[in-house]
Amino acid sequence: MNSIGWFYLTNFAGAAGCGVLAYLLWATTPENLPRREAWTRSRLCGLVLGYAVLIPCVPLARVVMPDILLPLLWPLAIVMPPVCAYYVDYPNARAIGGALILLSYLTVHWGFDLELPGAPALTVLAWIVGIGGIWLSAQPWKLRDWFRSGAKFRRIAAAILTLFALALAVEALWHLC
Repeated sequence: MNSIGWFYLTNFAGAAGCGVLAYLLWATTPENLPRREAWTRSRLCGLVLGYAVLIPCVPLARVVMPDILLPLLWPLAIVMPPVCAYYVDYPNARAIGGALILLSYLTVHWGFDLELPGAPALTVLAWIVGIGGIWLSAQPWKLRDWFRSGAKFRRIAAAILTLFALALAVEALWHLC
């Protein structure tokens, strides 16, 4: 797949993922809160999303890795998701954090590389979402806490994610037309 194909795939998949996360935050109630909390610790979801995030990261990491470590990138990308899914707590929340970081990086990169009209505004949104991803990767239990938090905070977080998802989809559609 060429670079433009990856751009469309990333934007539409990122928009869908951010939309789903926004919906889950927005629609959290005391009745479905136990399911949301369990979802943050889901090993299977963390494993699948971990592979989806780590595999595209290998070519991106080649640029910044020392030459002696390059042969280890693919084996680590294949071995680490199941190891992490088994040994770390909140594997799905960590994978979501990693996905948000990767999505933010690619959004900023392609926004300026393809000279998209909304790149400056999209970059600011990507930085906000990327900082949230870094925060989730460092403290994955915060996603559980976000589900537990008050409706006002959840709705603000859901609004930011929805705005980012819409911006991603609009930029992809704009570039498509």
